[in-house]
Amino acid sequence: MNNPKLKEIYENIDKKSNKELATTLIGLKNDFDGIKETVLKLTTTLEEIEITYDKVYAELNGSELLIQIPSDISELIYFLNFNLSFNSAYTLS
Repeated sequence: MNNPKLKEIYENIDKKSNKELATTLIGLKNDFDGIKETVLKLTTTLEEIEITYDKVYAELNGSELLIQIPSDISELIYFLNFNLSFNSAYTLS
């Protein structure tokens, strides 16, 4: 646990009042629900990106290109990171 207050409550749970435990429980539930919603949104976004990437890749792969297109998202991220860092290192200010 990263939160010292939660760690202290967890380690001394038998010495805490019901009010403090109930307040902690509500806070944990709210945190969990917020994180769960964020994860679901990210999952949906990743699925949409993957579907779009696959469609664009298939279209570009069928045409004649002078550049090599990465074949999956992890290669694309590496490719983009490398090119962005390479280009920014040689960009004139």
